[in-house]
Amino acid sequence: MLKFFEEGDGLIEHLEPIALSEARRRIEVPLAQAGQDPDVELDTSTLLALPLTRSRLRRLPTPEPGMAVTYSAADRAAAVDDFLRSPEAADAGDPDVARFWAQALTGYSSRVPDEPPAQAGRHRLGSALLVYVASTFTLSAGQIDGMRPAVTAWARWAARRQGPG
Repeated sequence: MLKFFEEGDGLIEHLEPIALSEARRRIEVPLAQAGQDPDVELDTSTLLALPLTRSRLRRLPTPEPGMAVTYSAADRAAAVDDFLRSPEAADAGDPDVARFWAQALTGYSSRVPDEPPAQAGRHRLGSALLVYVASTFTLSAGQIDGMRPAVTAWARWAARRQGPG
């Protein structure tokens, strides 16, 4: 799987190996919550695979307690403010629309431990826009019209902030 991602065209995410205990810590809560959101319909093959996946997860080493970094609403708000003060924000269009999109995208980030606010990547942005924003917000005409410049500016800022990967 790593080879597939490394050879993928236009990969923006930064890939790095982690310990098996770290993998367990990162996926345990999301896997436990899989299938519980009434607004997200999982296909039958995914539902059938959940018990097997959960049993395999339990075989991984237990993570060290207290290792995770948790980010707060204040951390997300600081990231939004950093974006709005950045050079990229000058290309984001209407400031109110840019703030909305920065809050939405930053809100999608850091919802799990060790995931800092404002993470960018092709798959992450796709999920944020097509799943999180679409199922969480009712967008105004201005937010829809201003999405392209605001999201593009935010993605450039977030990628620069993450550094090379």
